Amino acid sequence: MSPMRQVAEENQGYYLVSFRSEYEAGTKGYRDIRVKIREGKYKVRSRTGFRYGESSGP
Repeated sequence: MSPMRQVAEENQGYYLVSFRSEYEAGTKGYRDIRVKIREGKYKVRSRTGFRYGESSGP
């Protein structure tokens, strides 16, 4: 399978998950992320965590 075909197939279905932060403005840190699914027939790819309270620019 060509790389472009693989990307097209992998992007046919996905979910975007979001949440509201519980940290007060001005605090900094790192938060782990764990995604669980009930059925084992799905493949899940996600980030391992994220930093909060830091600017994303240079």
